Amino acid sequence: ANDVAPHEPRKWYEDPIAIGTLLILVPPIGLAAIWSSKRYSNAARWALTVMTGLTMFLVAAVFIAITALQLR
Repeated sequence: ANDVAPHEPRKWYEDPIAIGTLLILVPPIGLAAIWSSKRYSNAARWALTVMTGLTMFLVAAVFIAITALQLR
């Protein structure tokens, strides 16, 4: 007897590559995909949320610094 339960098909946005792409290109949609997916634990969701927030902050800070240097 086969005791392996058939797994339900995943949605396209639950694929790790799709989520990674969304986090890089459109972070708010990527975060929504992470939080709506059952694939990730709560700790993983929070870790990815914090890392995405820090990355967005860093990108904004670099952009502001480059803009400020060009205005001189």
